[in-house]
Amino acid sequence: MDLITSHASTQQLPAEPVIAAGPRPAVKYVVEAIGTFFLVFTIGAAVGSHSPLAPLAIGAALMVMIYAGGHLSGGHYNPAVTLAALIRHRIGLRDALAYWLSQIGAGLIAAVLVRTVIDPTQTAAAATRAPQTGCQAGVWPASLVRGGGSRAAIQNYLSTWSGT
Repeated sequence: MDLITSHASTQQLPAEPVIAAGPRPAVKYVVEAIGTFFLVFTIGAAVGSHSPLAPLAIGAALMVMIYAGGHLSGGHYNPAVTLAALIRHRIGLRDALAYWLSQIGAGLIAAVLVRTVIDPTQTAAAATRAPQTGCQAGVWPASLVRGGGSRAAIQNYLSTWSGT
C-alpha cells in the first residue's frame, strides 16, 4: 500500500511580525511593590522575633519573590538595585523613578504593619507620647530609603520605637 502525499496541503503562509513586548509598566511597578512589601515585612518580623534563623527566612522570602515576580519586574525589590540597573542602562529614568516610588511606599507600609504586628501595645503607646526630637525623629525613614529595607534599617526603625 503506497501512501501518496500532496505538497499542496503544506502551503506556507507569510509570517506576521512578532512584537516582543514586555509586561505593561503598571504590572512591573505593582509586582515591585508587592515584592518589596513582603521582603521588608519578612525582614522586620524576622528581626523582631530575635530568631537565629532570621537570615534564612529573609533569604527564602527574597528567593520566592524573585522567582514569583522577577520575570515581570526584574526583581529589584531594593532602591540600590534599581540604581545599579539605571547606571547600567538596563532601565530608563522614568522606570527607575516609578520603581523607587513603589519600593519606598511598599517598604514604609510594610514597616508600619510589621511594627503593628510585632507589638501592637507599644504602637498605641507611641501614638500617645510626645513626638521625638533630634536625631531619632527622622532616622528610620531615611534608613529605609537608603537601604531599601535592609536589616540595619529595620533594626534602626525598631530601636527608634522601642527606645533602645
